[in-house]
Formats: sequence, structure tokens, C-alpha cells
Amino acid sequence: MVRSISTALATVGLIFASSAQSGTVFENQFGEWRVYNKAWLGVCPMEHVPTADRSVSYYSTHCWAVAGTLLANEFNFPVYSFRIYRDRTDGSMEISFTHAPLEATDRLDQSRPLVLKVDNGPGFTLDFANDLETRHNTVNVYYPKNRETTDALVNAMRAGANLAVTVPLLRDGEATEDTASIWLYGIRASERFMRAYANGQP
Repeated sequence: MVRSISTALATVGLIFASSAQSGTVFENQFGEWRVYNKAWLGVCPMEHVPTADRSVSYYSTHCWAVAGTLLANEFNFPVYSFRIYRDRTDGSMEISFTHAPLEATDRLDQSRPLVLKVDNGPGFTLDFANDLETRHNTVNVYYPKNRETTDALVNAMRAGANLAVTVPLLRDGEATEDTASIWLYGIRASERFMRAYANGQP
């Protein structure tokens, strides 16, 4: 069965509920600056450690924004989410896609590609073996390996309204797919927040 999963709200908002007004930067209990921008939640840790090891984590060196599915798994994590990161020192961008399975029998079918499509523009077909990689000891978070692909996708997302992610799956051993729709409303405001808070509160 092929499922189409729509998205609307900042994914982490499902986990860390806040009464903060959309577009208003606030400090949370974890020592982070945060802001809700429509479909996206922007985060900048108050402590910036530019010399921290980026191969271990981006937490101390980057700000990020995340959006994903309202559909959550048993641990209350969105089944599919998308994240953009901004290096707080040089402004370079990274992107990741996370799969937190809804069903215990769901597995990514890495013999088929992940397909990303912004609005009606050209698609980005990413092969798990050659175009994507996991980082930071994670097993379900995938990053494009290629800098040109990352930059092209970021630029497309900035100009678009919707990102459709076609996810190849094995469900109960049968090949199928989900299509997750990630709203892009609020992504540009989230980037402005990440720039402004790169070195702490402006």
C-alpha cells in the first residue's frame, strides 16, 4: 500500500510544546534560542563552540531548522522529518532526512533511491549507496554527500512551497513507498533567525 503523508507543523513542536507566538524568539529550558516559523522550528544553542568536533555532532557548531510529518511513531517522533543546518562560523549549509518508522515492520529499501521534488521543479534522485550517508553515529538520519547537491536543494527549497519526499520502503517484506509532503513555509524566516543568532542573541 502506498501512503501519502501530509505535513504542517514544526516537528519538534510535537515533542516540546510551547506557548511561544509564531515568529517570536524564546529561550527554552535546554539553553537554546528557538522560534516557530509556520512549518519550521528554528534552534540555536546559546553556547557556541566553533572548535567542537563536527564529526561527532553539529550541536555546538550549527544552528538548524526542522519540519516534518504530523504523523508520529510510538515514541512521539515524526515518521519523516527534514532538517537544514547552518554552520555558525562560515555560513555553509547541510541537509538531513530522518526516518523514524511508524510500524516495526517498516524498513528503508536502500536498493531504490530517495526522491526529493520541490513543487513542480526537477527532482533530486539520491541513491543510498552513492549519494547519501549517515553521520554522527546515527542509523536513520541521511545527508547528501555531494556539496553541489546540498546547495542546489537548499536553493530550490528557499524558492518553493512544498517538498515531496518519496521514500522507498519494505513493509512486511513487500516493496512499497510513502510520499511525505514537507511544507516549506517559514524556511526563509528560519534562515534569517539562524544568521541573526549565529553568535548568540543579537
